[in-house]
Amino acid sequence: METEISMRFTYDHSGITDEVRKETHTRLSTLIDHLSKLPSTYQSPESTLTLPLDGAMREAIRALLEKIGIGSVKYIAVFGIGGSSAGAKAVYDALRTQQTPRMLFFETTDVRATRSFLSEITSQAKSADELLLVIVSKMGETLETIADAECVISELHPHFPEIESRIVVISNSGSPLLLAAEKRHLHTYALAPAVRGRYSIFSPAGLIPLAAAGFDVEALCGGAREMNERCLSTTSKDNPAAESAGFLSYWYKQGLKIHDLFYFGPELRSLGFWSRQILAESIGKDGIGITPTVSIGSTDLHSTAQLHLGGGGGMTVLFVDRERVDESLRVPRERLFPDLVPYLSGKSLSELMQVLRDAAVSAYAAKKVPLIGVSLGAVTERELGMYLQWKMIETIFLAELLGVDPFTEPDVASYKEHAREVLQDAHE
Repeated sequence: METEISMRFTYDHSGITDEVRKETHTRLSTLIDHLSKLPSTYQSPESTLTLPLDGAMREAIRALLEKIGIGSVKYIAVFGIGGSSAGAKAVYDALRTQQTPRMLFFETTDVRATRSFLSEITSQAKSADELLLVIVSKMGETLETIADAECVISELHPHFPEIESRIVVISNSGSPLLLAAEKRHLHTYALAPAVRGRYSIFSPAGLIPLAAAGFDVEALCGGAREMNERCLSTTSKDNPAAESAGFLSYWYKQGLKIHDLFYFGPELRSLGFWSRQILAESIGKDGIGITPTVSIGSTDLHSTAQLHLGGGGGMTVLFVDRERVDESLRVPRERLFPDLVPYLSGKSLSELMQVLRDAAVSAYAAKKVPLIGVSLGAVTERELGMYLQWKMIETIFLAELLGVDPFTEPDVASYKEHAREVLQDAHE
């Protein structure tokens, strides 16, 4: 029995003709056939798409967390930057509740944020059992990650002498970090080197902190598997990754080099930042690049929408929303200001958000801004898994259409090398 796909895509205002769609699917057919037959051996970067199928990996993660003991965890600190933490942060911010363990992400060397975290932990946590520190660095030498982790662990040690028993190090097999962690008998998990960081949300880098926080990683991976089935098919019908990649490729070649990711739900902001990274880092090379921006509705309808609609165009837009799942909070009928916007009476806030989203789509379409839309059935692990996998497949398809390698980032290393040289000179 076919699983119902609740994540919905709309292309009514994409500006793409059926002829262009057919051409896109023809150009992608060989790649789709290749990706649909990938073995789960993690020998190539493309094999990242098979991570959601790896039940043995998730069982190993469960065993590791059981060994550590996470029943009392209240604080999870994730030390990582870019792809090492962005996926987990996107899921956490979208799904967290008051009952979810507090998860803090150290993505840059910011003194105030680090001091704030240390103050909170040392004043609130009663024992090391309430803490879990997850250090993620694929190559094992990320400057910001190592610096943050060393500072925090050093500061926590006097308060929690057993803190090293609460550390998990996740890095490439054989990396300097993993070897050093094993030497100190820390908990470790080796990553497959072929899996690139920005594509690693369904690897231990993303799943370990999320599982420790109590999120349903089986449902997350299940949603990704559903999207694989939908996108890695040789048929052209209803392939959302091919449709969206074709949309971006076509309009890029028409000169539209900015793509705004517009999310109607503030809890999806980090999902936008994750989407921004995978598009920018994967496609931006060899003189080719689409600049991704992130907007949040309805807030940015009062700011960036003016630029989009009145500033000369030059962009494409993706609208992302979620179905109304909570109608409980409504504008009362007996109001403090009954004569102000009287037609609001009785409307739910969720309904108003949907009205604003639909109005925005109409306004953008009237200005002939090319746009597509996606609606999450609800913000759940399954739906987020579908979205994340869709975006990764879309990126691989888009790279094929534009003629770039989606798995390299040759220019990112330049700033790292310069920073390392400066630090080494100062050290000597």
